[in-house]
Amino acid sequence: MLFLLLACSSKLPEVDGSCGRNAAEVGVAGGSGLDTFDIDWTWSRRDSMSYGEVIAFELGDDIKSFAVTVDAGGSPSGAAWMTNAGLVITDSSGEKYYGDKARNGQVDSWDSWDSAWDSAWDSGDTGNDTGWYPDGDGWGLGPLWHSPAQAGTIRMPIDMNTDPSPGCVTLLPVAKEDLGGTSGQVHVVTKRSAPTSHVIDLNVINLEGSGISDDDIWNAVADMERIYAAGGTLELGDVTLWYDDLDTAYFPAGGKEIGQLRAGDYEGDLAMNMFFIADFLGDSGTLGIASGIPGAMGVQGTAGSGVTVSVETHLDSGGDIDIPLMGSTMAHELGHQFGLFHTTEADGGTHDVLDDTPECTSDPDGDGYATADECAGNGGENFMFWGAGNITQEDISSQQATLLNSSPPAK
Repeated sequence: MLFLLLACSSKLPEVDGSCGRNAAEVGVAGGSGLDTFDIDWTWSRRDSMSYGEVIAFELGDDIKSFAVTVDAGGSPSGAAWMTNAGLVITDSSGEKYYGDKARNGQVDSWDSWDSAWDSAWDSGDTGNDTGWYPDGDGWGLGPLWHSPAQAGTIRMPIDMNTDPSPGCVTLLPVAKEDLGGTSGQVHVVTKRSAPTSHVIDLNVINLEGSGISDDDIWNAVADMERIYAAGGTLELGDVTLWYDDLDTAYFPAGGKEIGQLRAGDYEGDLAMNMFFIADFLGDSGTLGIASGIPGAMGVQGTAGSGVTVSVETHLDSGGDIDIPLMGSTMAHELGHQFGLFHTTEADGGTHDVLDDTPECTSDPDGDGYATADECAGNGGENFMFWGAGNITQEDISSQQATLLNSSPPAK
């Protein structure tokens, strides 16, 4: 396997960030576009990973944002590493060094700062550290916070400091199951239009047995759009209502079942998908989930293509849909799908990566949870706060709005 990776490394760009003559420029000038690359998976017994070929493409001078999704048919997948304009942007393999130049075929040595992280890449999930790679930066760390998911996605920018640079992007696709001899895809969604253009198309998929009427769906969609408009961000373009007749309207919050639901092929170039189910199995009280932070965006047919909303957890005491709560949930979950984190997590000690969102640490009852009501007046009102409360949660910060507006499928 070492030979395979070194062979891949030889395809990396020179330090000036150029891909060379054979790499295509992706996207559509003046708008949003989708490009797809086919890959073949090769299984590495040593690493317990499947690798695809290195993908290389050029970003034009007018690039505003892009998102890369590695589609491995529902298997946990992502990018082992990614470079942009000659810099290593993220690395979980230990083969590169974040922030350094992309070296042509050279495996970097690691300093003591990096070695503090025993890469989840070759040991974290299996507990079987082969020692084959040097210690890496690990998944789930800054600046892009990329982690494997059913359709692992990287987005640039994901904060105010990660704007993409024109030039070459290279990445090594990886999946955490034996997919040897099969094929997959890498999807690249780019935004090359002005930042003021922020219209998204939406597929709304109502499962038979979910318990929500068309009227309530349209009312909730309108409330979500109202929340975004008040925050100066996303507008809705084409909204299409679909119906799915499956064996059940109940799904676990994670696992292959919900991935198969999201992998349905719905029409609409660059459209985002939102699924209404009856409830999540084994996750009482869960209002909704995104497929990742970020999740696949503007891409159809992957196990990460969409967010899911529970109907039963949005019922009021009279059995009616709480439309304001549902609209807030929908706005929140799409925020995750586009790459926004919780402003404050439940522990009160973990906060997002943006500079202008409130950081609440209040826990007056000492139960270990910073609730929305306890954080009223100090961030509990933000639409990306970790949990719902008895307060209105519709605030959107300027930086949150900027990131939503720059989302790759926002036309």
